[in-house]
Amino acid sequence: MIGAVGSGKTTFANRLATVSGLPVHHLDEIALAPARREACVAAILAAGGWIVEGVHLGWTDDLLDAADAVVWLDHRRWWRNTAMIVRRFIRDAIAEVGRQKGLKKFTRFGDYARHLKELALAIPDARHQERGAKAGSVGTPTRSEIALRLARLHGKVIHCRTSREVEAILDGYHDQTAVKSRPISAPRR
Repeated sequence: MIGAVGSGKTTFANRLATVSGLPVHHLDEIALAPARREACVAAILAAGGWIVEGVHLGWTDDLLDAADAVVWLDHRRWWRNTAMIVRRFIRDAIAEVGRQKGLKKFTRFGDYARHLKELALAIPDARHQERGAKAGSVGTPTRSEIALRLARLHGKVIHCRTSREVEAILDGYHDQTAVKSRPISAPRR
């Protein structure tokens, strides 16, 4: 599963895991530990079946090559992705405050500042990904970079350009003929 920041990769991967019974691996978690990336990728590849989701390129090539199918969520414009990023940030912030006891709810300024910085970096990345500018501030690839990397995967990329196509994958999971690969085309502007 690949797509822009805020495109719904995690939600889609979790829904696909529910209908398929396969475990989900979140590449953002692996990306945080560069020294362990190779071992984590090897462990995923050694498993019988898996779903991975993220927007990372380069160190994920072995996963892309080994995947039966690569789903590219390319169905939302940058402002919708940004809205999803902000919604997720608010939801997670409220949950985090709720988990804290007593004064800790109000004294974790360092954590709150770090999360706000992450949000401030993620929002411009959503726009950079669509415009085709250079990689975003946290190294997220642009739509053009994703298209170039996926073009080499000859026939196993499912390029979802509409919400209806995304839903069709889940609806048609058991009917493999309903999910067909589509060639990668030039990014829309």
